[in-house]
Amino acid sequence: MFHQIKTPITTMLLDLELLEIEQEGLQEFHALKLQLKRLNCLVDILLKLSSLDAQVDRMNFKEFYVYE
Repeated sequence: MFHQIKTPITTMLLDLELLEIEQEGLQEFHALKLQLKRLNCLVDILLKLSSLDAQVDRMNFKEFYVYE
């Protein structure tokens, strides 16, 4: 499942970088790249939450003081 979600985003990022090299100076490439990176981060978070929900990964609980 991980590859089915991540591979298209990674492919789009690589294609965008190639286009950016060919078409220097277009501001749209920077905006698209930023949005794809944000989407990639959101997918990472969703996949992590999914693995926590399925109890594949475990959270480590630790007590801490807010004032520190």
